[in-house]
Amino acid sequence: NSPWMKTFQALQIEALVLVSVDVKSLPEWCSGIPAILVGCSPNESLTCDYLALDRNEAGITGTKYLLSRGRKRIFIAASNISTFAKGCHKALREAGYSPYEFPWTLNNRSEQEALILGHTLAKQKTRPDGIIFGDSGVAAGFMRGFIDAKGKIPDDLAVLSYDYFPHAEMLSVPLTTIEQPIGTLASVGVELVRNRLANPSAPPVHITQPHKLIIRKSG
Repeated sequence: NSPWMKTFQALQIEALVLVSVDVKSLPEWCSGIPAILVGCSPNESLTCDYLALDRNEAGITGTKYLLSRGRKRIFIAASNISTFAKGCHKALREAGYSPYEFPWTLNNRSEQEALILGHTLAKQKTRPDGIIFGDSGVAAGFMRGFIDAKGKIPDDLAVLSYDYFPHAEMLSVPLTTIEQPIGTLASVGVELVRNRLANPSAPPVHITQPHKLIIRKSG
């Protein structure tokens, strides 16, 4: 009886592709039409097809990489409630370290806010030796501020970020990133739709795509 479902039925929609990060359960209005989730977190309890991204795994991968480069004082510049940040914390904890504490909020997540953070850390004698961002645009703003204040990346501070960033290679210091498999998300998602339309009563298909660590000069 959802107005959404009535609209979809009027348009003769055969399937829904929903792009979402964190889905605990499907809304009731999805019950009358096949739904395929793209970009969600893995959740085996979901009764629909999905193409997931494991952001917890991405955080672990990025943090372990910084640790492997000898960085021990790592500041996690991502929302503590995010799955990505939880992965970062887990990797540090299992390695016997605690995250570097610094009074900086991510309420706005703006590049300007990050630029100010870069200026601030560059001028401090005591600072982290590694920083991992949950957003590459914010990381780029931080790097600009850090370098403008005469900080050296990666000598003084290694920088790594989550998320595909088209300009990562063109920054003054190319940014090391953990990227979603952009090239395959669309094609695999389309295949899920085709299979669901061809086999509407088949059990749900759950696929989790791995991230890729792109090592550049910032880390």
